[in-house]
Amino acid sequence: MSSPSRQPNLFPDAPRRKRRTMMHVVDAGQWPDGRQIVRLTCSRCGHDTGWEEQRTVTQERRGRPCPVCNATGG
Repeated sequence: MSSPSRQPNLFPDAPRRKRRTMMHVVDAGQWPDGRQIVRLTCSRCGHDTGWEEQRTVTQERRGRPCPVCNATGG
C-alpha cells in the first residue's frame, strides 16, 4: 500500500483582523417633533454616546464599533 500524496494548499487561510468591540442600543425613542433618537453604550469600557439621531433601525440594532476600545494605539 502506498501513502496518499499530499496536495498543496491552493487556498491558504487569510490572516484575520482583530475582533471589534461593539456598542449596543440601551434606549431608543423620539424627540417631541417626531425625529428618532437612540443611545448606545459599550459593555466593556462603559463609553456612552448620549442621545443621537439614529441612522436606521437595522443599522443601530447591529451596533457600532466602540471608539474607545477599538482605538488604534498610534
